[in-house]
Amino acid sequence: MQRGLTGVSDESDQYFTCSACGQTTYEILSRTERQLRMLRLEPGRSFRLEGLEYAVVRVLKAGLFENLVYVKPVGVAAGGARSR
Repeated sequence: MQRGLTGVSDESDQYFTCSACGQTTYEILSRTERQLRMLRLEPGRSFRLEGLEYAVVRVLKAGLFENLVYVKPVGVAAGGARSR
């Protein structure tokens, strides 16, 4: 599993990539207050990002203009296969 940050320098979304299938899965998203309101990101709520569904686990204020949104994939079984 490879972990990393997205974007060149201004985005701090954290993800991991499966070495077997190449699937990218996000763990932490960096969002502004406005983005939180627009996307209605709050704990317990589900949303789609790059074709995968995620559930918001936690939202933390990380600075004046940044919030960290902890997410987990929804409907992913062990081994990375999508459950139906």
